[in-house]
Amino acid sequence: MKRILLKSILSLLGLVLMGPVMAQLTVDQVNNDSLALTFVKQQNYSKNEAPQWKFFYLTTGQEWKSYFNFSAAQTSQLTSEMHSMNWQKADINGDHKMDLIVSGYIARRPGDWSTATFKLLVFMSQSGKGYQELNLLTENAEKFPAYFDLIRIQQKDFIRLFRWQLPEQGQTQQQAQQQPYQIDTVRYSNFWSAFINQHEAGLNRKQIQMIVYKAQEDAGGAYHSLTIFNSSDKKTNIEISTWQPKEKTPSTYKARLSKTLWEQLDTLSRSIQVAQVPAGDSVILNHRFNSQDLPVTLTLHFRDGSTQKIIDYGAQGSFTLMTVYGCMENIIQNVFDQMQQRQQIIQSLSDGVFGD
Repeated sequence: MKRILLKSILSLLGLVLMGPVMAQLTVDQVNNDSLALTFVKQQNYSKNEAPQWKFFYLTTGQEWKSYFNFSAAQTSQLTSEMHSMNWQKADINGDHKMDLIVSGYIARRPGDWSTATFKLLVFMSQSGKGYQELNLLTENAEKFPAYFDLIRIQQKDFIRLFRWQLPEQGQTQQQAQQQPYQIDTVRYSNFWSAFINQHEAGLNRKQIQMIVYKAQEDAGGAYHSLTIFNSSDKKTNIEISTWQPKEKTPSTYKARLSKTLWEQLDTLSRSIQVAQVPAGDSVILNHRFNSQDLPVTLTLHFRDGSTQKIIDYGAQGSFTLMTVYGCMENIIQNVFDQMQQRQQIIQSLSDGVFGD
């Protein structure tokens, strides 16, 4: 079975884990543009392995004007709506230590938009003196300008992202100009070790009875899926299915989910707010690319009989959705890892009994 691992899902849908780094310059020492640039390059530049980081530049907040043909009135309105920073320090993960957020791009030279790759980096403080570096942009989103702002909600720091984007499929450029960027307000969840969306509307009050996750693996229809049944407060069963075109029927595997993980996943899933859709309807996300893009489908079945189906082609997806996908992939991976370990134990015991 071809399994999409958590790292692959995060890379596809938004959050790119760039690995732990040890800083020569500390975040506390960063107090100007030059030091912010120095910090980023110290973490990423390598003459042999990553020479492109030598050409990393901070955004000015004006880059988007080179990508879209706006009128003077539209430009003035958009400029007044978007308040961007190119770097800032804040306590994003709530450990009472400063983290660093940086908006920039890699290009052959400043202002060379034909080669520009945008980055929105978060250097998250870890225990000791280390930092974990995260890129909040997807591979597709990196081709267009992205900015951030900081806001305070109930004495906590949140990042507000502005991700400029191509028109949706079927939209004209004029239609896209009405909302040319996607806005996300995100917070860091220590439980999930990931960023999730903060919504003013709060949680969906409906109770979830079943969650069905399905990731298509190739154009031939191969897939792997995970179904979680919450039959009672004390019992949560899961079923994993895999299917390849050569197989007559899917292979299925059953297991149990811990109560704590279900409670967290239930809360996370009920906070997904991509669209208000009637019972039985579907919402398709990010269907703006070619036919080679493969969908991830998430269906929430509520106790009142209604459903919400999300078909996501993974361009600039919701951070909450991305975290749900990552959790699902982790559950699948964990079940198969345990099965493999059990098989190895059985095989070793068998070898011990029947061996020479």
